[in-house]
Amino acid sequence: MIKFFNALLITVLVSIYPSFAQTTPPPVLASMDLVLPGKGLAQHDFLYCGEYDTRKAMQTIFMVKGGKVVWTYEIPINDHNHVLSEFDDIHMLSNGNILFACKTGWGEVTPDKQGVYSYECPKGTECHSVQPIGLDKVLFMQNGTPAKLILMNIKTGKVEMEHEMNSKSPDDPKSVHGEFRHVRMTKSGTYLIAHMDLGKVIEYDKDWKEIWQCDAPSVLNLHSDGLFHYVFIHRNTGQCQPLPYLTTEID
Repeated sequence: MIKFFNALLITVLVSIYPSFAQTTPPPVLASMDLVLPGKGLAQHDFLYCGEYDTRKAMQTIFMVKGGKVVWTYEIPINDHNHVLSEFDDIHMLSNGNILFACKTGWGEVTPDKQGVYSYECPKGTECHSVQPIGLDKVLFMQNGTPAKLILMNIKTGKVEMEHEMNSKSPDDPKSVHGEFRHVRMTKSGTYLIAHMDLGKVIEYDKDWKEIWQCDAPSVLNLHSDGLFHYVFIHRNTGQCQPLPYLTTEID
């Protein structure tokens, strides 16, 4: 399996829901008020994207090294079908390429921003999670009616695995956006799934038998730091919580 660049992936959630609306605008912090610990942005090199920013026509991935932005990659906030796009999941591969999910599909680009592969989601579906499996294969979740987890070989263009996923409302088109976020294949070949609409994280074996599950209200992200495995909870709390049962490493 590919050894991934030790990048810090930060997902910035800028969606505003009516239930969390404020009667007065939040205070605006001046740059001088933002004091970061340690060496600040220079503490670690990292790859960064916000989920989406409706103030801007282009959505951007940033690579920060030595505390400075050294590389960016942009997509329009609306794709060619005028559907909202947003970065949701990004990875740097061992060859330096960047793999990303952008809601309306996913893609891989080289450091000089040349496209390697581009996948467009069928109408009525969304992709918020993508994981490189080696350099030739990509695992991605396609929210839909029904939702499907797909393993695609980008060298041959063939689908090597496709599995329909259980969701809360599998026949309701309005439920598609909230079905799933991050999914990961572990080193042992099991599948760790963030069931956002069910409020659970579930690990399945290769035959799709459940190994374990835990409650994770509005779960968004799954991340491994090599020692612990966390679920990142809903945007209104920002809390992270260790997964209680996972014993195998996320690749």
